[in-house]
Amino acid sequence: MSDVFLFAGQGAQYVGMGSDLACTPQYEDAFATAQDVLGVSLREIVEAGPAERLTLTENAQPAILLLGMLHAAIAREAGAVPRLLLGHSLGEFAAWTAAGSLSLPDALRLVQLRGRAMQEAVPVGVGGMSAVISAPTQTVESLCRIHAETTGRVVGVAVLNCPGNVVVSGHCDAVDAVCAEITQGGHGMVRPLSVSAPFHSPLLGPAAERLRVALAAMEVRSNEIAVIPNVTASVAEPGTDPDRIRGWLVEQVVAPVRWEESLRVALATGATRAFAMGPGTMQRSHLKRISRRFPLVAMDIEEERSAFVGDGA
Repeated sequence: MSDVFLFAGQGAQYVGMGSDLACTPQYEDAFATAQDVLGVSLREIVEAGPAERLTLTENAQPAILLLGMLHAAIAREAGAVPRLLLGHSLGEFAAWTAAGSLSLPDALRLVQLRGRAMQEAVPVGVGGMSAVISAPTQTVESLCRIHAETTGRVVGVAVLNCPGNVVVSGHCDAVDAVCAEITQGGHGMVRPLSVSAPFHSPLLGPAAERLRVALAAMEVRSNEIAVIPNVTASVAEPGTDPDRIRGWLVEQVVAPVRWEESLRVALATGATRAFAMGPGTMQRSHLKRISRRFPLVAMDIEEERSAFVGDGA
């Protein structure tokens, strides 16, 4: 088997995620580490909520990363051997951690800071995001480009998940205007997202700068396992220069998430089995739009995880 690990991004979190592992030593150790590093009881936030508290970017990001790393450890103990790692937005930080480039404590600190910086970069109500379903990607990109050029407002495609599923990000009025053109023109459907900032847009430049400063002061090592960065959608082979890794993680804050391309590249490398790490099963939904027959184990689904761990292979 040639295994690929797919790490979930923000938005996948839910109160009680990972609770079926709460009695395991790995769970206890993971959340103890998080409390020591972050100075907050991430376990309490995850287990008791409320959802509004967990959804805060500075809480959601380390919680999702922690569960993803816990799932990855369990999968490896059961015999999974990752040859390639990739993560959706926030999930890329888990991928580099699993690749040996970041320590878990540093990754937790980094994504907590990233979450705070993203929340604080743009005043509430100024920026927003909307999912666009069933519309051709080129049409959405064209509408965003035209609106930005004619109005001077920031709007663009921020996330390319899979065929017929992209996300638009930028100034609220610009996002609303583009989405109105999409629906009125019969191009597709739109759904506003409940987010605290216009992620993956140039408006988050201040957050990218704060992340750059933090990464410059943090130890980053060459990766031991291949990773696909969101901004390149190409394979970074083991031994990549740490400064290049730093650069990709900073650029990712303001650049589009090229997830569909990344999944296609992963399949083209000869991967034969995927593992969805972290909360939810969105990775499966995206992958099915590209290859319906590709096998995937969702580690957040107790039955699937137990079947794999029980098999031990």
